[in-house]
Amino acid sequence: MDRRYQVRNFDRSLPFDSQKQYDHRLSFLKPKLEQGLKSGRFTGDRVKKVLAKEKKDHLANIEEMKMLDKINGDIAIIIPTYWRHKPWMKACLESCKKTGFYILLAYDNHFWATGDLFPTPDVMAMADSVVLKHQTYFASVGISHMWNMFYNLQLLDGFGFPYIFSIAGDCIMETPENFNQLRDLLGDNDALCNYYDAERGYAGTLGVLAKTKVYLGYFEEFVRDQYYGGASTEGRWFKYLKDNNFKVAPVKNNAHNFKMPDHNSDWNRTIGFRHLHPEQVIRKQERLYPVEKEYWDFGPNNKYLRKDDPLHKFYDTGDIKYLEDWWGELK
Repeated sequence: MDRRYQVRNFDRSLPFDSQKQYDHRLSFLKPKLEQGLKSGRFTGDRVKKVLAKEKKDHLANIEEMKMLDKINGDIAIIIPTYWRHKPWMKACLESCKKTGFYILLAYDNHFWATGDLFPTPDVMAMADSVVLKHQTYFASVGISHMWNMFYNLQLLDGFGFPYIFSIAGDCIMETPENFNQLRDLLGDNDALCNYYDAERGYAGTLGVLAKTKVYLGYFEEFVRDQYYGGASTEGRWFKYLKDNNFKVAPVKNNAHNFKMPDHNSDWNRTIGFRHLHPEQVIRKQERLYPVEKEYWDFGPNNKYLRKDDPLHKFYDTGDIKYLEDWWGELK
């Protein structure tokens, strides 16, 4: 691995070895502690506390190096998300963590997003970093998303990540262990989108694997020349790629944003890509079984799905009568 950031041992050697550092510290501490015990300057409790602190530092160094390994990686994951994604955000983060990549949760901070509109602390703690942009007022969904990505892609570019994988907070990877297969599809191209249609002039942003500077460049241009209405974020992304002659990897059977997963699509076939929020809506409309319970976060005190909701009762009991009630809500 090409290490952009490194930590040296006490003797300035590389690579850093926490055990070596720990042993070195103990080699000169222990004789002093023993001498202090004999002279009465240190109590047994004092010695235990000093040794416990050294052990704690040693274990902390190990974790710090694990984080540094992520920061030195080739790919970072950015999860653009906001309060409506909360029922699915935990499942999204769980799937992303299985890749071992650095994860940045880019939380879109709308002006009313206070109190319980934020994710719970345990969910936010699953990410390696959580960043809140300045407040926006939802005049256009593309504008708030633009600022969110502009903030956070600069951070990841500053870290030196050559590539980013962007996945919306209500999406999951069922087979994240196959991520290398998606990386292979990108090849030496500049971008791979979950959906790409040259005839429509559409490049998907629900899932994007791209060179960091390419994706950041798009949002830098967007920030400097904003307009409301007109072309969508996906339309502008398509135009940016085309106008700058960037190479877009072809995809077989696009992974549609608002449809059931297509198991023949490259994105679903490799990483098991699913867009859970609209998928749940479609399942209800077509009287199908709901999204699996394992992907739901019901929230604190069942705030995201009330206990008296027919869907919650179905998840708890498996009784089909509650599923009928859930479907019947469409009438």
